[in-house]
Amino acid sequence: MRYLLLLLVVLSSCEVKVSTGHEETKEKKAGNKNKIRNGIDIKSSGGVNIEQAFLTYVEDGSFVSEDNSTGINKPVKLNLIVKGWKEKEGKVYLDAEQKVTTSEGNLILDKKNMLAEFTDISPKDAEYLSFQVVITRLNKIFDYFLVEVKAWNKEFDQTVEASFKIHIE
Repeated sequence: MRYLLLLLVVLSSCEVKVSTGHEETKEKKAGNKNKIRNGIDIKSSGGVNIEQAFLTYVEDGSFVSEDNSTGINKPVKLNLIVKGWKEKEGKVYLDAEQKVTTSEGNLILDKKNMLAEFTDISPKDAEYLSFQVVITRLNKIFDYFLVEVKAWNKEFDQTVEASFKIHIE
């Protein structure tokens, strides 16, 4: 069985506020409907915080329903608004990875070094991270697909992680 997935990390601009507070791991369960939606589980450490996490459709930017149902060839984008990345000489040095597994535990995507081509990122661009996933065909029906993403600061001990399930209609 082969499942084709398309993914992309997109960075756009906004202001970053660097946290100098104490450095403990923070974990949030998707409960705040305004800021954390779609049952997205988030974790952060090193003074960086995920302030918003939600799913949209790539085509028109509309919100994905709270049950995370989508269709074949209908790309979904995970949007993360992250504050607190530490800078080095006015730049942020990030990398990211994304994994997708089936409800049966089969790994169908394991993309590493997603930001390898970017040597440094402006603090404004580092605040907005997005990851795309699209299921292009099914050879078998699964209960869900688990999408897991992680981004980290290569110069400091800072990470953000998010995971969610998508269902194919």
